[in-house]
Amino acid sequence: MNQYLAIGNLTSDPDYVVTEHQNYCNFMIAVNNRNEEPTFVEVVTYAKQATACSNHLIKGSLVCVKGLPIVRAYLDKQGNHKARLKVKAREVDFISKLRPKEVAALAPDSQESTL
Repeated sequence: MNQYLAIGNLTSDPDYVVTEHQNYCNFMIAVNNRNEEPTFVEVVTYAKQATACSNHLIKGSLVCVKGLPIVRAYLDKQGNHKARLKVKAREVDFISKLRPKEVAALAPDSQESTL
């Protein structure tokens, strides 16, 4: 069994896509390495997990990703050999608290009236 485990922050808001056959969510995380440059990992989730990621994650959210690692080798525009790590997530744990929008909605100065 080949499994990848990483904890990192989203580098941008997730991209949620609905197709005729399935829905999925793509996002990139930056995994900090001690005394080195961060490792950037592309993550893809499917079905209900994709919907949850789309609804609850934003740029900067801290997540723990567990899943199947896929390494893609390619040539860049200059002809140099490169590799990219993508994880087909089996599990995504939300480590961050509520999204900032949700926290703002709970604030006492929100537009909802309380009786």
